[in-house]
Amino acid sequence: MGNLNNTIMKKINVIGTSGSGKSTFSKQLAHKLMFDYIEMDLLFWQPNWQESDNEQFFKKLTAAIERNSWVLDGNYSRSQAIKWQDVDTLIWLDYGFFRTFYQVFTRSIKRAWTKNELWQGTGNKESFYKTFFHKDSIILWMLTNYHSNKI
Repeated sequence: MGNLNNTIMKKINVIGTSGSGKSTFSKQLAHKLMFDYIEMDLLFWQPNWQESDNEQFFKKLTAAIERNSWVLDGNYSRSQAIKWQDVDTLIWLDYGFFRTFYQVFTRSIKRAWTKNELWQGTGNKESFYKTFFHKDSIILWMLTNYHSNKI
């Protein structure tokens, strides 16, 4: 990566389908650049897997991106008008189907096994039931949306 501290990139949005490695890459990039890391899922998800409405979500997002430099992890296409006002760099992680499936599958197993809270203060945890047998399974979502996210 060379010397990234002299870069003109200050406001970076990392996008890609679920399981593409957005969070891992974004955290590493933010650390390397010494920028703030902003995880959109943390802004969006409320306790008990309740979704934020647009007003709540946009208010949190607007406050988060008021900083001078950041790496923003996440898609949420409905937020493009807000987040892309100041974005100077867009990074799209676009890996092949089998790599992405492997990453989302192994991540889901780890999360269900450890039962760690995903976003502090939400109590939201993965479970084997939700991972494999629920209509809101992230694996199922990835399988049904992977190809439409490639466009």
